[in-house]
Amino acid sequence: MSLGVPGETGHPKVVGAIETVIAATQRHNLAAGIHMGSVEKLQGWMAKGMRLIMYSSDLGFLLEAGAAGLERLRATG
Repeated sequence: MSLGVPGETGHPKVVGAIETVIAATQRHNLAAGIHMGSVEKLQGWMAKGMRLIMYSSDLGFLLEAGAAGLERLRATG
């Protein structure tokens, strides 16, 4: 949010800032971490050096499971 592009994790300002963090942590032998709800985006950041990965959230998992269950119920009707 402080970069002025809230929620735009693919924005060049955000990508540049994250890459700066990765480079700094690598220079100091620390683990860089990131939290996102997209497996594809996380895989990309892992390839760039992220070592601590947090995927989704408890609410995200509940919503995903609920939507999948509702879809299965609708398919049987």
